[in-house]
Amino acid sequence: MQQRTIIAMAMLLDPALVGGELQWEGEGGVIAAALRQTELTWNWRRERLEGGLAVTLAEYGRARGSFSLPLPARFPLVIDPAAPVRGELAGTLQEDGLLMALLPGLVQETRGTLQVDLRLGGSWENPDLGGEARLTEAAAYLPVAGVRLQLARQGRSQIKAKAVNV
Repeated sequence: MQQRTIIAMAMLLDPALVGGELQWEGEGGVIAAALRQTELTWNWRRERLEGGLAVTLAEYGRARGSFSLPLPARFPLVIDPAAPVRGELAGTLQEDGLLMALLPGLVQETRGTLQVDLRLGGSWENPDLGGEARLTEAAAYLPVAGVRLQLARQGRSQIKAKAVNV
C-alpha cells in the first residue's frame, strides 16, 4: 500500500479564542461556563502529533495541558501500539454549584476547590496514568439523606493507572 505524507499539516497552528462560552447539556439542563481565554497549539509532522491546550474560565478556574501521540503524518493512519505516549494536565477548578447542575436533586449547596496534576506516559497499548488531585474547602448538602457534608481537612488522592487511591 502506498503511503502519502501529509505536508500541509507539518506546521504549527496556534489559534487563540478570547471570550465565548463552553456548554454541556445533561439531565439537569444546560451548563454554561464563560470562557475568558482558550489557546490550542498542535503540530503534526513526521511520526508524532503533539499539542497543547490552555483554558481559562471566567468563574470556574483554569487548566493547561499538553500531549504527544505516535500518529505519523501520512496515510493510511497507523499508530504503533508500542510507541511512547506523553501527556500532562494541570489545573484548578472552583466548584460553586456545578455539581448541582450535573447531579440534580442529589446534591445541593456545593462548593470547593479541586486542583489536579495528571501525567500520562507509557505506550499506546500500555498507558501509565498518574498524578494527584487535591480537594479543599469543600462542602455539599445531600437533600435525600438530609446530610450536610463539610471537608474538615484537605483531601488528597494519588492517581495511578486506572485506579484511584484515597
